[in-house]
Amino acid sequence: MDSVGDYVLLDRVGEGGMAQVWRARAPGGDEVAIKVLGRGGEASEADLGRFEREIRIAESLSHPHLISVLDHGVDEARGPWLAMPLVRGMTLRDLFAGQRLSPEAALVLLEPLAEALGALHAEGLVHRDVKPENLMLSPLGDVTLVDLGLAIGEGDTRHTREGEVAGSIPYMSPERIEGRDVDATADVWSFAVMLYELVAGERPFARERPAEEVAAILSGAFEPLSTRDRRTPPELDFFVGAALSPDPWSRPRDAAAVLQRISPLIPGARESRKADRVSVLSDRRGFEARVAQRAAAKLCDEAEAMLARGDGFGALRVLDRALAHAPDDARITALVERAGEGPVAPPVAPPVDSELSAPPPRPRRAWIAAGFALLLGGGAAGFALLSQSADEAPLEAAVAAASQASEEEAPVDAGAAEAADGGAPLAYHRIPDALLTNDGPADPDALRPAEGEPLVEASGLGEDPEAAVARTTRALEDTPDDVSLQVERAMAQLALGRSEGLRAVERLTRAHPDAPDAWTALGHVRLRQGRFDEAQAALDRAIELDPEHVTAHRHRGLLALRLGRTRDAYAALARTLELDPGNLHALTGMAEIYQQVGRTPDAAPFLERLTERSPFSAEAWAALAIALAQSRDPAERRGGVAAVERALELDPDNPRALEQRCLLFAQLEQPGAIAACDQAVVALPTHTDLFTARALAHSRQGMHAQALADADRAVELAPTEARHYANRAIVRGRAGREAEAVADVRAACQLGHQRSCARLGSLGP
Repeated sequence: MDSVGDYVLLDRVGEGGMAQVWRARAPGGDEVAIKVLGRGGEASEADLGRFEREIRIAESLSHPHLISVLDHGVDEARGPWLAMPLVRGMTLRDLFAGQRLSPEAALVLLEPLAEALGALHAEGLVHRDVKPENLMLSPLGDVTLVDLGLAIGEGDTRHTREGEVAGSIPYMSPERIEGRDVDATADVWSFAVMLYELVAGERPFARERPAEEVAAILSGAFEPLSTRDRRTPPELDFFVGAALSPDPWSRPRDAAAVLQRISPLIPGARESRKADRVSVLSDRRGFEARVAQRAAAKLCDEAEAMLARGDGFGALRVLDRALAHAPDDARITALVERAGEGPVAPPVAPPVDSELSAPPPRPRRAWIAAGFALLLGGGAAGFALLSQSADEAPLEAAVAAASQASEEEAPVDAGAAEAADGGAPLAYHRIPDALLTNDGPADPDALRPAEGEPLVEASGLGEDPEAAVARTTRALEDTPDDVSLQVERAMAQLALGRSEGLRAVERLTRAHPDAPDAWTALGHVRLRQGRFDEAQAALDRAIELDPEHVTAHRHRGLLALRLGRTRDAYAALARTLELDPGNLHALTGMAEIYQQVGRTPDAAPFLERLTERSPFSAEAWAALAIALAQSRDPAERRGGVAAVERALELDPDNPRALEQRCLLFAQLEQPGAIAACDQAVVALPTHTDLFTARALAHSRQGMHAQALADADRAVELAPTEARHYANRAIVRGRAGREAEAVADVRAACQLGHQRSCARLGSLGP
């Protein structure tokens, strides 16, 4: 009998483009799989390179869902070979080709694939050949990703000529087809194709001719998964839309991010996953029926909650999904009838004083959310600053989170002059002097501590206050005249609420009138006490003594900003960033100033640096998304998508990020826009702009009934805002309701919408 090494070849069980797989018997009698390079000595350098790489990668990794290597060698007749465990089962292609699984069943089967890819990605590897033929499933619920021949790491040679690709084109990401470099997002794209195919019964980009499918892949043109299967939850619809984006930066970054998205959508407990896979493989209809019953009950609960708060349209949307799970459920039917009686009037949000042409002055503590509006005439998309809240300060929240997360930031309150290693100098567009003023809206209370809080925040010290007092006291025994150590101890005492710290700071400026650290500390204390003139004088003195004292410049800038002196604040914070380009508080203060003067897109450089310094702050990423969303550059707006995705990876329930994702996806006409807006509406049920965005996304898909319902809701929530009538005119026009569209144009004009007035003029009498 034929053999390679010590293994007897029994029968050939598979063959690919460059290799054959044999069932074989090991010396101990166990059966294994032997993979041999089919052309043996005639194999090309590229084939040999891929085969050797597969052996190396499989040997270096150990994961229950990745194929492993038992042995390998070179046979004189057949060339290189490797021995692997014999996986008993069938490929995903063999099991489910052309069938349609419920979204839950598909996720149960594919979760192990995401885990296997996660192991590869964690090691800096990319599989590059994720497809149904390479996923083996056994009747016992075991799932194994095989064929690592195309996997590459950062230092690997790709073994393909320029412009040549290897793999299966329908599962190849756009950048792979074009011969560009790939990263983990290429595997994410392929995973999403497989998931879509399992649920819809065909690939998302499938066309009659291969060339047409390639064109669809490169353009990202596919039908949302929720339109192929109404059971698809909005979160999954959005994930698939993002993962199948032709732009790699718009997709989840790697398989770990995929698991973060899909794991909450998989029914059942984690420990029952393997049993659930067995159930799907052996009795799929039974599994889906059990899941459908639970899903329908949960959706009914959600719909009842929506009806209780007057959201009849939202309830109908949820009940439509429930009916897809359980079309004969009596409870669902009763809720549909209840919702159909007419929505209870929801609470009307107060009108927002903004317009398309000239946004109004912003409250000092408001970060403007990038709003979405579709302007009349040609259906061109445009932006307006639509919503603001004086009760929220997301950038301040971002700073708080960033300050806690960053280990590189110098102690905030100790008065140290040394700049942190903030990276390269920032390049940004300066604000014209004419836009800056020293008599803007002030909020001095933001500088004072809340009742019961100490004059110095412990988080600004960089260490526990008790430990700081002990450390500086010991050090001062050796160097009792060290002013910096005395300042540190005094600030730590103040963080503990000890009055001796205040006396020490005041005494230090008298004993050491030429010590900038002492004056900076006094300036900070006076600032927190609300003695602003004294604070200004102390900080001015510190800078006079040391023109490069970072902390003094920063304190002076934030003091001026809170007192409404935007021009002085801008100069002080710009100087702070010259000395320390990574100063978190200065970055945030500058971004806030740009927002105040209506130059939100130009705040992006500060927010980008903020995310570099504090990469785990969801608020910082959300703020960056808002700034990029308002850019005129399409590439930067797509960068906003990536930023908001990062925010939601860190905090999946962040309402600001959910809102921004809806608005951006609708404005950029991204796949998954409807699902993104569904999630945002659940989190922010009275946010008018979300209904407008979802209406326009529905309208583009030809879903006119849903679009009209959302457009009506936006007008109901904000009946005095012209833009919602203008947008509803577009939705009504696309639905063929031209007379009603003209009425909306007229209403928008009467409310001051200039483009609607111009449109009316073009329509004639």
